[in-house]
Amino acid sequence: MNTRLQVEHPVTECVVGQDLVEWQLAVASNEPLPLEQDQVVISGHAFEARIYAEEPSDDFMPSSGLLTLFDMPNEHASDLSAVRIDTGVIEGSEISAFYDPMIAKLIVHGANRKVALRQLSLALEKTAISGVATNVSFLHTLANHPSFIESPTSTHFIDDHISELTQKDEQEQTLQLIMAALVYINANTCQTSTSPWNTLTAFSLNASNHYTLPFVDFSLECQRNNDAMTLVYNNEHFSVNADFNGNNLTAFINGEKHTAKFVLNDQSIAIMHSGNTHLFALKSKHYVAEKQNDGNSLQAPLNGTVVKQVASVGDNLKQGDAVIIIEAMKMEYTLTAPFDGQLSQFYFAEGDLVSHGDLLAKVEEAQCNQSL
Repeated sequence: MNTRLQVEHPVTECVVGQDLVEWQLAVASNEPLPLEQDQVVISGHAFEARIYAEEPSDDFMPSSGLLTLFDMPNEHASDLSAVRIDTGVIEGSEISAFYDPMIAKLIVHGANRKVALRQLSLALEKTAISGVATNVSFLHTLANHPSFIESPTSTHFIDDHISELTQKDEQEQTLQLIMAALVYINANTCQTSTSPWNTLTAFSLNASNHYTLPFVDFSLECQRNNDAMTLVYNNEHFSVNADFNGNNLTAFINGEKHTAKFVLNDQSIAIMHSGNTHLFALKSKHYVAEKQNDGNSLQAPLNGTVVKQVASVGDNLKQGDAVIIIEAMKMEYTLTAPFDGQLSQFYFAEGDLVSHGDLLAKVEEAQCNQSL
């Protein structure tokens, strides 16, 4: 008999109302099983969502780093009738490159499948994790996919719908960008007094103030005029205001109220809103700019260890030739030449630890020689 509990055992525990770990301990102590098979009663429906440090849009590439925010839903929240969190991490924990990247298991129970699925969606909306990429947004999209809600599913569901499940929501991204801008403005505005000179609404006397916010990948302008503030993105104007409480943001965007959590540092702003997370890089310390990446270098896709330099400096390579292998999360990743050229340099030796974004090697593009 295989006495090992499966990772999904909380689903069984929810629908039968029993503690299987307690049963294991009882049996190990030569006690009888608490119930016979015909005494086990199944009630309702349960889902388990495994929250992983990974990037679904990048072929589920594992992610590692420190959890700068780890905020899971309250198991006793009034709008969540039955939610359970199984985890071994806390805020500040490190998700290592050397182990499985699962962060937590979120389990919900409801009277039937649709009720339980709605509970799962609500619980994921209340989940806020920063410091590593996660699959929370992916899970939330999956839980709300019409075909998943209405139809019987199979193990091929994700493969069959992967483009829909990983498609970027442009409207949600714009909303989060506006909220990130409010976070940045708030952090760079004195909040120590109630004077109109120090408020987020940017009071000024008969004058306007325009400036561009320092996001790496987005062009966003802030316009301040008297007691009003407007953000402009893609020629669309957003009238905004906001309240802050710790890392909780309440944003008023064109009159609509939105709540989110955020994490701000010198390099980026992370916004977590309704089960969706986006990281907005700031120009001042963007790692690619710091490392002077000219497009001819290979960058580590995640934190890991260099296990092998496949090619040698001076080798002439074809596009797609293996250059260097790194290991992370018990998996190996081979980085290849981005184009035909010559390998000019390795930046890390075998056995070195590397961080996400580090330049590992450089391939100089082949020059076209012509003779008369």
